[in-house]
Amino acid sequence: MSTNITARLIVHGGAGNWSNFDETAVLKGMQSAAAAGWDILRGGGTALAAVEKASNVLEDDPLFDAGYGSFVNIQGEVEMDALLADGNGVHFGAVAAVRRVRYPISLARLVMTQTNNCFFVGEGADQLAAELGMPLIPNSLMITP
Repeated sequence: MSTNITARLIVHGGAGNWSNFDETAVLKGMQSAAAAGWDILRGGGTALAAVEKASNVLEDDPLFDAGYGSFVNIQGEVEMDALLADGNGVHFGAVAAVRRVRYPISLARLVMTQTNNCFFVGEGADQLAAELGMPLIPNSLMITP
């Protein structure tokens, strides 16, 4: 029995009040994220790799509340959360309140694939990132106007 599977990729740019944003720029960011993920799939990469890469594009774009440009907390610092789940099983990796990681979704993937845990928070998540070889950056580099 053969199964014909057609890949699908949906990119979600976040919820909230988008009334003060340039709609063309937001759409361009979403299209760039989708294209990056689709390139991974077209090249034979995994769904996890495609989701991570699409999310990295959003994390690099200050228009989205992900990574660079995330909203700041009451202390004026960025704290980021990310979760990645593998639909082929009951596997996920998550991080919350990370402050010094450029790509929280990539750290969430490492939590899922390189640890025996599922969820790390705050300074412990930042420390884990360093232990797993991710560079730590000053929190101030994540803040945008």
